[in-house]
Amino acid sequence: MRRALLAFLAFLLLTSACAGERPALDESAAREVEQIATTGPASGESTAAEPVTLRLAVPADVSLDPADAGAASLTNRVVADLLYEGLTSLDGDARPQPALADRWFVSDDRLLWTFVLSPGIVDGAGDPITARDVKASLERVARRGPADQAATALTVIAGWSDLTTGDAGGVAGLSATDHSTLVVRLDSPYELLPEVLAAPAFGVTGERDDGSLRTSGAYGIDTESGVFEAVDPDAAVARIELVRAAEGPSAAMADGDADWAVLASGEGAGGLPADIVRQPLELTLAMVARSPLTETRLGLLGALEPLLLATEVDGLIARPSVGSAAATAVPDAALVEVVTGPLGRLTDAVVEQLEAAGVAVVPVESDEAAFADRVASGDALLFPIVIAGGTGPASALLRVAVPGASDDVFGPDSEARAELAAAVVAELDIEQRDLLIDALERSLIDDGLLLPIGQFEVRVALGHRLDGLRHRADGTLDLTDVQLSERQ
Repeated sequence: MRRALLAFLAFLLLTSACAGERPALDESAAREVEQIATTGPASGESTAAEPVTLRLAVPADVSLDPADAGAASLTNRVVADLLYEGLTSLDGDARPQPALADRWFVSDDRLLWTFVLSPGIVDGAGDPITARDVKASLERVARRGPADQAATALTVIAGWSDLTTGDAGGVAGLSATDHSTLVVRLDSPYELLPEVLAAPAFGVTGERDDGSLRTSGAYGIDTESGVFEAVDPDAAVARIELVRAAEGPSAAMADGDADWAVLASGEGAGGLPADIVRQPLELTLAMVARSPLTETRLGLLGALEPLLLATEVDGLIARPSVGSAAATAVPDAALVEVVTGPLGRLTDAVVEQLEAAGVAVVPVESDEAAFADRVASGDALLFPIVIAGGTGPASALLRVAVPGASDDVFGPDSEARAELAAAVVAELDIEQRDLLIDALERSLIDDGLLLPIGQFEVRVALGHRLDGLRHRADGTLDLTDVQLSERQ
């Protein structure tokens, strides 16, 4: 399966889940990323808050594996971020910062990245974390196979796809040259690499002899109690408990047994002793048209009302319509994919809107597996797709498909769009990169290849026992200022 299928599968995960500017680089042949200094209150200005215990309400099947922390499950992302650390992290402006790697270098041709680990880093059991461990952890993600969203996020690394498809025993482009140095060789320039490596799915881990996972983040696991214990004894949140309520996370909130929970799709929040916030997911829903005729594609997508379609899908926030600049007549007839399951209501609405516009619709109804096969084979001509992002809008758009492949949404003139996509991922300046991303999306819309409908989000309940508990832009928890609340 190719990347469009992965995007669709990410939506299926959603139904069962709880669901800037870069460091400056000069022009030398080998450039070191400048260490970003962290600042805090000066000595004597404030005193540390009393350490507290944070209670996270989670479903029974919550995963402690960072590779399961995909775009569709906010709960898994939060848990993975607490237990595991990647080579890099993101600051409040989504800029890459040092994490397990305290610095990195990039070659002049932008194909060789060298990450240097911080000295003395250890896992939750106190064992050293080496560059070889990081390599093995990344390869562990690649081995999850081509149907896994995280496993397809780093195909730009030389040899990554060979391991993903089972054609190699390791990733040729990853090498641990010594105890603290990991070298990453790319097939083409990819300036988003530090951002992608900061995603919770790429938190460094490994399997121990007893089958448990090594932790590398701000918290370790007490094997007897299952409680997360802070690595830093001065952390504002000293302990984290996972509350697995038999009746679900919201029931735990209602009983006062939890401080944080993701509400199930369509679940009411009335009566909960909590503040309800909306948290976007890195999932965008769109319609794709594949007719070889531009006029046909424009006519079909132009007959649709995205704002009305968005109301057919739970958890979807409509995106303001950005219609094509060109309007054409609708075709006489069209094949439309009607997939059973979560997207069924959406495609039924698409059929209704096209028929109202005078199109004789021939629906092709399939279950999720058959639908995925039709998309991969190129037989699907008009269908919904969920674009699963990684760490930002660039990856969300560019991971839709391989240009020229059977599930490619770049269209018949994909060569020009592929060049634009290559320019996006090779652009160092983030403001210029955003302009290129906008241009690429605009090109897809103007040619009738893509019609964005909306972005998925979940609602999060934050209890009143704690103050200062909030989410970062990527959905993970910021525990910096958490303290006991006077509202208890």
